[in-house]
Amino acid sequence: AKQLAGSRIGVFSYGSGLAASMFSLKVSQNSDPGSPLEKLVSSLSDLEARLGSRKCVTPEKFNEILKVREDTHNSVDHIPHGSKDELFPGTWYLEQVDEKKRRKYARKPV
Repeated sequence: AKQLAGSRIGVFSYGSGLAASMFSLKVSQNSDPGSPLEKLVSSLSDLEARLGSRKCVTPEKFNEILKVREDTHNSVDHIPHGSKDELFPGTWYLEQVDEKKRRKYARKPV
């Protein structure tokens, strides 16, 4: 974590060729034990295994998934549908959006 403290990191998601994103992150100076930066770095210890366990979907299925997101974007009084079985342990997900657009999240058990 100390090596990253205060640096700027470019993050690129290739999106399997169907969708890509690029971000720039400015890393906190604080790398003390228990800091958010130290927690983030320690959470990446199993990154290779998690990347290896990703589910492959067809371009058609990917488009279906994006269509659902498009159709429900900015919905109010909405409960997302879909299985949570394929989420990684510890993943936060949207549980509901109420009539005032307040969002409620839940976390898949670790």
